[in-house]
Amino acid sequence: MRVCGVGDNVVDRYPDLGVVFPGGGACNVAVHAGRLGADAAYLDSIGGDAAGDLVRHSLASEGVGIRWSRYGRRDEPQRVLRGRHAARRQAGGARRPRTQRSR
Repeated sequence: MRVCGVGDNVVDRYPDLGVVFPGGGACNVAVHAGRLGADAAYLDSIGGDAAGDLVRHSLASEGVGIRWSRYGRRDEPQRVLRGRHAARRQAGGARRPRTQRSR
């Protein structure tokens, strides 16, 4: 089976925890499909800065093809997560369900 993730990539920075993770929905789909045995690729623009290098090298190390992606035309989008946001993201990314307020 062949899978191509098309779309977003981002680098999440957790300065309070001292870790950095490359990802984004389409990148994650490609990586996990490859881990499950698919011939995986990723298609989008990847930043030309250090964060973009991290995304590019991470995808390559996972065996995800990026030959059709554009590289270096912009800086890589980054999120900096601190405090309660960092704790929530580190716990598997699950968000607590919102409770409905009575009217």
